[in-house]
Amino acid sequence: MEFDVRIKKPNDTNEYYNTTMSSDIFKHITNRFFKENGRAVLNMSRAGFKSKDPLHEGIKSQLKSIFVKPRTTRYGGRKGHIPSTVSATISIKDFSIFFQKKSGRHTINGIYLSLDNMCDVIARVLYRSCFTDCKAELNRFLWSCLNIPENVSYVLENRLPFFFFNDYEKHDVRLNVQRIGPTTCAIEISDGVWGEISFKELDRYCNFYVHGQKRGSWPYTSPRNLFVKLIGREPTNAELNLMIAFLQQNRKQDIVEKRAYELINEMVEQRPDRFFPVWNSDNQLTTMFVRGNGYDWMLVCQNFKSTGTQNVSTYVWQPTRRSGEGNEPQWSGAICIDNANDDSSIGDQFPARAMALLNDNMTINIVHTIKSYILSEPNENRVDIDEEMRRVRNSKLNL
Repeated sequence: MEFDVRIKKPNDTNEYYNTTMSSDIFKHITNRFFKENGRAVLNMSRAGFKSKDPLHEGIKSQLKSIFVKPRTTRYGGRKGHIPSTVSATISIKDFSIFFQKKSGRHTINGIYLSLDNMCDVIARVLYRSCFTDCKAELNRFLWSCLNIPENVSYVLENRLPFFFFNDYEKHDVRLNVQRIGPTTCAIEISDGVWGEISFKELDRYCNFYVHGQKRGSWPYTSPRNLFVKLIGREPTNAELNLMIAFLQQNRKQDIVEKRAYELINEMVEQRPDRFFPVWNSDNQLTTMFVRGNGYDWMLVCQNFKSTGTQNVSTYVWQPTRRSGEGNEPQWSGAICIDNANDDSSIGDQFPARAMALLNDNMTINIVHTIKSYILSEPNENRVDIDEEMRRVRNSKLNL
């Protein structure tokens, strides 16, 4: 059975990425499809703001609902699922994957995977197939996903999340992770102290510290227990005190903001004629002006101490109405522009919006909330950014 897969784009255009899947096992889930022009179609959309990667999590959750063990519904029927024991070939476009399920265990091309990891792999390959038809490229990408679990790949790119309580205060930290073998990583838990952990255990660790699943032995691990699990012995009092001091110096917020501000400085160095940041006396970015291809924009920080989807407000230099005398341009907004998830730092939201608005001729077409604020033709109204920067600085000094 073959069907079309439509993955909703992560914007508000209501457009889709398109690919196809086929296999005999999908005949068991026909109640999940709808028909369009005589073809079976399965729509997939992103998950909620709480997800680390909303688009990937949305695809994964729908795949997981298909491959999970069948359950009887409250009305006595059964929603369509893949059988408990089955062997089949799953084709994504013209690329084939051998899938097997037996006694609750899943394999992809002969490699055993948990249900979560298997759906991670298929979701990644399915999404990649929206942009390529090359079977060799999809095969290389599949094996890269099989060799490194999704959670391990995440911490290698973003550091390892960890939190603990000290004197009734919660500390969110990020730890360095290095791959040291085919299936082994090392974690820096103190100054110059690295502990070894397998991919399998690191994957289980991430189920709680990344996804919040309270299973296994890793949830709410204390610094002392983390030392014991990774080093294999109890720490001395001096080692434990040094470890706690080291962890406190690696706070998540500090690391994220530092990396984001480095990115902002690189952007300004590369395009000083397009990006204009305003910093306060504490070296925090309060405002950024962006000279887009057609319009001028102002980004304003709303809250330094929290994360969310709209902690940076967006304004555009436009007249208040389309025509008429005395219709002088001014900063119009704030424009509703959401992040895909709700844990983006202020430092991340500034460059994300700035880069999008740099190419405002494209962004206006895909972020529909902007369109109603655009009342003039491109380059018809431009602001004196130097004067606006002086105004913002003076207003901050007078607070």
